[in-house]
Amino acid sequence: MNQFFSSLYCYLFEDLFGHDLAIYLNSHIVFLQQGNMFVVIALAMMCVSLFVAVLYYYVIDESKLASFPGWLMFLNIGVITNVLVGWLCVENIGLGCSLGLGITNGLLSIPIFILFSLLSKWYSRNCSKIPI
Repeated sequence: MNQFFSSLYCYLFEDLFGHDLAIYLNSHIVFLQQGNMFVVIALAMMCVSLFVAVLYYYVIDESKLASFPGWLMFLNIGVITNVLVGWLCVENIGLGCSLGLGITNGLLSIPIFILFSLLSKWYSRNCSKIPI
């Protein structure tokens, strides 16, 4: 799992946050054991994306938001939240690197939110036809 998330972040988006931060995140100590921070950041990104999808389809579930612009609004909420999560995880490293990691986290949250939307939309009363 360490290798999967590390390669997902590094091979696709390492230019956004830099090689030095990638090395730091790969060798950082997580929860008193050797691991990497990419797993923690990716799991936080997935939890935020799942929370926003459940919030849209089951908690709010308004007929006013049962449209593509309403769904897009919640996608943007998830992306902005994931940018902040990625940025705040490494904010003490430097503004350019940490903001690049936040943008990377936000970009990777888009397909995750789409996947969670497709999986959770079926039992919604008002929003079951959105996004597709």
